[in-house]
Amino acid sequence: MIPNCRRQIDARNRLRSRQLAWWRGVDTILQPLLDDAEYSDEAFALLAEFNILNSDLEQAELLLLEHVDANEDWFFVMRMLASKYEFLGNQEAVLMLYRKLLEVKPDSTQDLQQLLSLVRKFGLKEEELHLLESLISNDAQQIRYKLVLIDYYIYYGQFAEAEELLHAGIASGTGYVDFSRRLIGIYKTTNRYAVAIQAAKDVLGQLQEEDHELKIEFMIILGWLYYEDNNTEMAKIVMRWLQELDSDNHSVRFLRARISLDQGRILLAISELRGLTVEDTENPDYDYYLALAHMQRAEFNTAQQSFNMALKKDPSHKQALLKLAEIYLEKGFFEDVQRMINDFLAVVPNDPDALVLQEMVAGKITAFDEAG
Repeated sequence: MIPNCRRQIDARNRLRSRQLAWWRGVDTILQPLLDDAEYSDEAFALLAEFNILNSDLEQAELLLLEHVDANEDWFFVMRMLASKYEFLGNQEAVLMLYRKLLEVKPDSTQDLQQLLSLVRKFGLKEEELHLLESLISNDAQQIRYKLVLIDYYIYYGQFAEAEELLHAGIASGTGYVDFSRRLIGIYKTTNRYAVAIQAAKDVLGQLQEEDHELKIEFMIILGWLYYEDNNTEMAKIVMRWLQELDSDNHSVRFLRARISLDQGRILLAISELRGLTVEDTENPDYDYYLALAHMQRAEFNTAQQSFNMALKKDPSHKQALLKLAEIYLEKGFFEDVQRMINDFLAVVPNDPDALVLQEMVAGKITAFDEAG
């Protein structure tokens, strides 16, 4: 009996959930395996999956936690149950299941990343910090979790704590580039461009001849830092170096377009930006700056199309919203602006600029209705 049941389980593993949902008398079918110590854990996992498919999550959880085994089926069904709990909004249950998964398999990167993602999603700031600190204490030489902790501090705006860890990481020598990349980002965010530029130069000075990709990356960083610090001449010098190394790089071409736009070479900027929008259909900034270029030529209908495309790619692109609203208000399209603001606020609730614009547009609509 066991060999036949084993074959049935093997087939079931390949088919996964689809066929199991059609089973009748599943307890009877699995009973020989449930009674056999060699196969019982796997069979209990399949029985738990059957309960999930039939919305008996409590019974599925009971089976999985009573029959813990680090086999492929058990992990699959545990994650399946956690996903179901997440969909239902049961935070406590989903976090408990991922903690259990990590208890059974502490080195599971997949489950660790998911747990970190969930505590961030649920806004459990202290629990996320505690989890990261415990991971670091378990392996002080592992820089991966130190970088995640730094990202945590940056996300919550705790730049002093992040910067302290970054300086310590750079001093250690291990992970120098990763730590430096984040430190430059903090300098930029806090408007300390002089030290950001020096940090980028320091990295370039440490790179070896064979580090071609990293050289391009940090030269791009350096070029943008000069540009954003209003040092256009140095940005152009770096850009010329970059054109020799990688003339088709999108960041290099975007920088060239931005400089052209600033210097009034509008047709050159439009040509470059159009090419970028065709080659990279995901980046909304290409569309946004293309729209700005068309506005400088008073081509408002074309600009309107590009602003709309930027918002389609990124509904939270506030600059595109404000500029498009400017065009629509000039045309008297008040209801269109109102709709756009509502769509934006659904993604970025309570944004102060959008709320001010919303109030202003509501006033214009009221005044228009009263006048009519």
